[in-house]
Amino acid sequence: MHKDSISQSKVITLFESDVGKSTQADLVDSVHVWFGDTSRSGFEPKYVELRDSMADFAWAGKWKDMFVVTQEGKAIYGQCWINAPRLGICFF
Repeated sequence: MHKDSISQSKVITLFESDVGKSTQADLVDSVHVWFGDTSRSGFEPKYVELRDSMADFAWAGKWKDMFVVTQEGKAIYGQCWINAPRLGICFF
């Protein structure tokens, strides 16, 4: 078992009285979101452009470029796109 698996598997509500505000911020920052909504509607053009670039680089195996885009997405939108699918494609 990975050393972080235990802490990642615990469920901690952010409103527990014994959790301080700095701990709450750390928890929120560490929450990983899976982007299952692949609709392009509602996103600004720059967001869609970056997500498309990330998907294109990943498909082409240009990992360095892909990671640059994921860092840019994190900096601009506060999101981790590592497991995000290409927008506009639905697999079910």
